[in-house]
Amino acid sequence: MTLSDLAYKARIAIKVGGVFFVAIVLVYGIIAFIFMQVGNKTTEAEPQNLNIAFANVPPVSIEQALDLDGAQYTYLLNTIDNDYPVTTSAAQVFFVPVKNVTLSYTKQADAIAQEFGFDIDAVRPQRLNEGEVIYGDETKTLEVDIRNFNYTFTVKSSPMLQELVEATPSADVVSLEDSWKSIAQNIFLQSPGGNDVLSGATINVVYVSYDLSYGNYTPIDDQTQPQAVRIDFFKKDDLLPIVSPYFFTSQNYAILAPLTSDATVVQAQIKTYPKLLAGAGMYPLI
Repeated sequence: MTLSDLAYKARIAIKVGGVFFVAIVLVYGIIAFIFMQVGNKTTEAEPQNLNIAFANVPPVSIEQALDLDGAQYTYLLNTIDNDYPVTTSAAQVFFVPVKNVTLSYTKQADAIAQEFGFDIDAVRPQRLNEGEVIYGDETKTLEVDIRNFNYTFTVKSSPMLQELVEATPSADVVSLEDSWKSIAQNIFLQSPGGNDVLSGATINVVYVSYDLSYGNYTPIDDQTQPQAVRIDFFKKDDLLPIVSPYFFTSQNYAILAPLTSDATVVQAQIKTYPKLLAGAGMYPLI
């Protein structure tokens, strides 16, 4: 075989191989295209129990929006039963200035502690954090915010507290409500923020019972004998009561027991903050 014959046969083999390769590529492409088309076809689920009446519901058309020249863009959202709900404000947001601790905080905190029966010579405050101190003895505790002198006073769960809340109430507790309000007001008047709380405040009386197991006060129902009374002071600018895990209440209150003329304060709290429309700060709640 000469070189000319070899070259001729090589050219023929290359052409045949090229045609065979192109044929394989075309067949592969056709098969792949068929599988892609089959895979893209999804079977739509047939609706079950379809109400034919819905087929006659026309689409919503707001003519005012379509009329660009005279559109007022004022629309009313209807309800299913044609009953328009009445809505009110849910909350208000205020900025609260952050106060700094002053060197005279000890004197004012001691004065609050004395009002709640602490012997300030024997019981000295302990710092909880950079802004709070706590007084404590065997029967009671007092936490004071030394930046604004808000406080929380609590008589601990003890035989003394149990004796107070389990004492037999007076026959007509309602007649003593004014006396209890006066006791609570006098406690607040001795506090730096008390006048701000009491000025124009709305007073609410809630009868509560004490749970010795959990150490908390809960509102009573009609069948439960009251064990204590809570006097809430809603400040003039408190438009809505604060929501607590137990019942609607105020952050400024006093709880008294027993329900007699000799009632004493077993828990009290003042949390009041100046509100600003500008600035920055935190507004701690209950």
